[in-house]
Amino acid sequence: MKIIYSSHIGKFLDIMKVSSVCIWTLIAFSCDFLDVVPDNVQTIEHAFSNSTEAEKYLFSCYSKLPSNASENGNVGFWGADEAWLPEDLDERVVNKDAWSIAKGYQNINRPYHSAWNSDRSANGYFIGLRLCNTFLENIQNESIVRDLELDRRSRWIGEALFLKAYYHYLLLRMYGLSPL
Repeated sequence: MKIIYSSHIGKFLDIMKVSSVCIWTLIAFSCDFLDVVPDNVQTIEHAFSNSTEAEKYLFSCYSKLPSNASENGNVGFWGADEAWLPEDLDERVVNKDAWSIAKGYQNINRPYHSAWNSDRSANGYFIGLRLCNTFLENIQNESIVRDLELDRRSRWIGEALFLKAYYHYLLLRMYGLSPL
């Protein structure tokens, strides 16, 4: 009786080994079917496929501009000593990083409102520079965006060059000399 029982276990183990090899083989070869880019993922080729998409990319170059008119975008509003709130109203301050600067919590390890790398609440000016460089690289090549008129192309190139200069100016004003 024991011999019959062990032979059934042996057959069961053989079937399990064969089925696991088959399953792993199917998994290994099914990866080609799973390497599909979803429809909603943007690519550079799609961003410069026509003039409308290229204009949308130009708008993204403007996205890293500082918003100095708002209390949340201007670190000087809450970060300076001109405005103070009582301790029980601290929760109402939206820009907590600038408020932390005013309280004296600024540090060198992870500074508040760091526009260098877009850490915490600031816009990253190097990200804006990268967006402008990518835009200029693709818009100056006339074979990429074919339906764009020459005057619009030159105006957009001028806008992107101005934005690059402005981002460099902001970095120079905040941190001194920075790599180009």
